This record gives sequence, structure tokens and C-alpha cells, in this order.
Amino acid sequence: MKDYTQAEVLQSLLNITKKSRKRILVDQRSYLISILAFKFKLTEYEIANLTGFNRNTIHYNKKLPITLCKDPQYMENVYSLSQRYPFDHSELVIRKNNYFKL
Repeated sequence: MKDYTQAEVLQSLLNITKKSRKRILVDQRSYLISILAFKFKLTEYEIANLTGFNRNTIHYNKKLPITLCKDPQYMENVYSLSQRYPFDHSELVIRKNNYFKL
């Protein structure tokens, strides 16, 4: 498995259109945001400062991959990113706004 850096993930995130609500773009954006939050342990404020996204957007998007990791449409939308930046979201569970690794 190829290792990747925070800068590579951040650059890919910045290349995605910011103002679109198209499902494929939302899925890709949320996948990358969750990697920054859970693999690289960046806070929502740090991610917001680095990307220019609103912190509320970061908060919402970092949870999507955890809830959608088994959804076929989601997996199809993030396939190319998951090959470049592998991360297993199924190991994470949400409990009262806290995230735990199984």
C-alpha cells in the first residue's frame, strides 16, 4: 500500500469544485475531508483554514464516509480516490458526536 501525505490529500481536495452539491463531488470532498480529520488528526478549524470551507461544512462532511462506507453509489463515486488514498472508514463508529476506532 502506497503511503501518502497530508499535502497530497489537501491538494486533491482543493482541486474539487467548492460550490457544487452534485453527489459525486460531495462524496469525493467528504472522503478527503474525513482522511484529513481522522488519519492526520486535523481539527475542523484547521481543515477550514487550509481549504477555505466553512467549519460547519467540514463537520458535516467528515461524518459522511462513516455512514456511507457500505453504500454502492458512494463506493463508486470515491473509487479513484480510495485507490490513491486508502483509508478504512468502516473501522470508525459514531457515538454521541465522538468517533472511536473499533
